[in-house]
Amino acid sequence: MLRDVRELKMIAAGAPLAAHSEAVRAEFTTRVRSAMAEDHQARWTPFATIAH
Repeated sequence: MLRDVRELKMIAAGAPLAAHSEAVRAEFTTRVRSAMAEDHQARWTPFATIAH
């Protein structure tokens, strides 16, 4: 359960940034899809490295 909460927090962090960047929007989509599929092997790119 704690993993799920942490993942939700990490996904939500990108929501405000997604409107301004195609790269962030793609990463946001990747995170949502992997969380919904319970794919714990998916690699996420930190938003901070793609938001600039």
